[in-house]
Amino acid sequence: TPTDLVTITKSEIEDRKLAELSLMPEGQLKTLSTSDVRDLVAYLGSPSQVPLPGEGPWIDPNTGKVAGALEGEALKVSQISRGNAHSQPMGAFTLSKWSGNAQLWWTGAQPKDTLVLEIPVAEAGQYTTFIALTKAVDYGIVRLAWDDEAAMPPIDLYNRGVISSGPVSLGTHDLSAGTHRLTIEITGANPQAAKGYMFGLDYVALQRR
Repeated sequence: TPTDLVTITKSEIEDRKLAELSLMPEGQLKTLSTSDVRDLVAYLGSPSQVPLPGEGPWIDPNTGKVAGALEGEALKVSQISRGNAHSQPMGAFTLSKWSGNAQLWWTGAQPKDTLVLEIPVAEAGQYTTFIALTKAVDYGIVRLAWDDEAAMPPIDLYNRGVISSGPVSLGTHDLSAGTHRLTIEITGANPQAAKGYMFGLDYVALQRR
């Protein structure tokens, strides 16, 4: 399914047989470009479910991680205006799942403080970018920006329980090979929030278009 691996025991299967016809249309490869053929073969050869266009990645139940994602707790902090940013285990929080069962946790910040993370990009190209964040009662409202681009709309991370935001799209960006900057700015907090202004980053996923 889109979020879980469903296992059916053999005793529950009434009948099995090999299909005589392929589910793929006859002659489909003839109408596709070389790039589209490569994408189709990669999709069919994937060991786990592949996100549909516009959907974010999910955690592979076999590995406990988002395949190919940059784990937040492993990213290099290049600048921090206040507080501390370090790895936090997330196994004690059972309302959601986190890739690698950990996150990058920024504490001790105040409004207008910024955290800058280094994002390595192996090959130049156009990428759809996703992040997964943590929401909780003492988390803040943040704005994110790639390199020198204008900041994106604010994201409110308030929630009464500790949960994952799930994949959040940051849009499509042309990224050169090398190191890029992801800047997180604390802008405030929800009126109902405990004013801890915390921030948690589970992962960054770059999907090449």
